Amino acid sequence: MTRSLRILLITVSFLVGATALFLWSGMGFPVASPARLASDLTPQGMQILNDFQCHPAETKHVIVRGVEDYFSPAGDEPVTPHPRLLTPRLKSFLLASQYDNSQPDHLIYDYFQAEGRVAKGLFMIRMKAFGVTNNDTLAIGNIENLTKPTRVKDHDYFLTEISSLGSNPNWSRQGNLYSAPFINIYFDGYALPGQTSQNDNNAERHTLLDYVNLEAPQGVIDVTVQDDTSVDFTAIAYCQEPEAGLGLTFTRAASSPEPITGIAVASCDTGAENQYTCNAWVGDTGCDKNIPVLCFWDIDAPVPRSKRRGDDTSGSWSGGILASTPPVKGSQFQTITEANAYCARQFGKGWRVASYHDGSYGKKISGFGALRAKQGRYWIDIKDQPYATCWSR
Repeated sequence: MTRSLRILLITVSFLVGATALFLWSGMGFPVASPARLASDLTPQGMQILNDFQCHPAETKHVIVRGVEDYFSPAGDEPVTPHPRLLTPRLKSFLLASQYDNSQPDHLIYDYFQAEGRVAKGLFMIRMKAFGVTNNDTLAIGNIENLTKPTRVKDHDYFLTEISSLGSNPNWSRQGNLYSAPFINIYFDGYALPGQTSQNDNNAERHTLLDYVNLEAPQGVIDVTVQDDTSVDFTAIAYCQEPEAGLGLTFTRAASSPEPITGIAVASCDTGAENQYTCNAWVGDTGCDKNIPVLCFWDIDAPVPRSKRRGDDTSGSWSGGILASTPPVKGSQFQTITEANAYCARQFGKGWRVASYHDGSYGKKISGFGALRAKQGRYWIDIKDQPYATCWSR
């Protein structure tokens, strides 16, 4: 074939293709570009999981079962039922299914394992029914009890028809992607520990969050979908609280109190490599340690004239008086009210525990007074960090 003939054929093919595309779009049929197709298949669920926010002191966990590929049959996406469900009678049946399965009469059994101390979480699943009617169900929780004769009594799972999720105000639906916070997934009919009956009108409704923290066997969350519904993927994201047992402390500044002005200074202090030695997120000192409490009485005093220029005391000035108590364990106080009462017993009405933000800029507090310890640390409070003190609010 000559070069001229090849060019002619390529040109004709291009014109025919362009004409067909014009006629197709002219008849009202949509024409999808490769870029649009790629956009339509953006992993929407993965983005939501990625955007799920935890407190800075918490550890974020994301667990995904299956692959968010919009029900693509390509690839191997097996289910992983929890081993306690794999009895001789059910083992071959439960392991037979896969994600993206579009065959009728199949079950999806899978599970997640949370590590405890869950502050909050999000459950997510993408699924679609095939067939004319849809009475399929979604169950979350302890699925082992779903097959027991006493399952009403042992109702430690969430069970619903999938068709009702779209109208459930506790759930969010975006197309065939469903999600709900752990605290919005209610285990109806199940009593919390210590309640005598699941039918008690005064009984608090049990949620997936309660279940994970109080009742879940080894932190296991079973998930099952049956039986004419295809599942693309399912996932959870959750925030794990830090281990308890630490409280926030400040240290006495080397020059505190100043012999002339009587100004005391306590701060987070800067250690080696310019690192602060206190931790305002999760605390820094074991609550079973005996150290003084830093107490404070606000008298709305202005910054002393001698400190108004050329001194960072003005930036940390509290407007009050600082004093320290004898050493006590931080764990001695269950609440901030108890800790404040301890300061009042030591120094009088109006005294309370000094707070991280009593100084204008945080990280340092200055005020009139004298502190007992020449070295060491003092228990202090912080109002906006739930994991940083030995006591609760």
